Amino acid sequence: MGSLQPKVFNSVLSSIPFFFENFANGILMIQGSDGKPEYIDKCKLSCMKKCLNECKDYNRRINLYLSYVDKNNDKLSPDYQFFGGFINDTQQTTLEEYERNKKYDAVFLFKK
Repeated sequence: MGSLQPKVFNSVLSSIPFFFENFANGILMIQGSDGKPEYIDKCKLSCMKKCLNECKDYNRRINLYLSYVDKNNDKLSPDYQFFGGFINDTQQTTLEEYERNKKYDAVFLFKK
């Protein structure tokens, strides 16, 4: 992980309590900017990793967030309710109760 990524990741995490202090009934959606189909085309233009079948950076950010939720679910679940989101071809999202170790396009959380 490069030096900037932990800063971005920690910025996202540190903003969550602040968000719910200001929007107690709000819904927070976390999604990686590298999970959109056009990301792969843009990445190929300057990629140094020489990926063969799949872009190694595609969905990297959401996978990082999913890993964090999976590892910290027991600690987070008393305060937050999590849902996993699947985004279809028409950009509509279907939610389900979050399951650990399942791949999602987005994570939604609510303050309990």
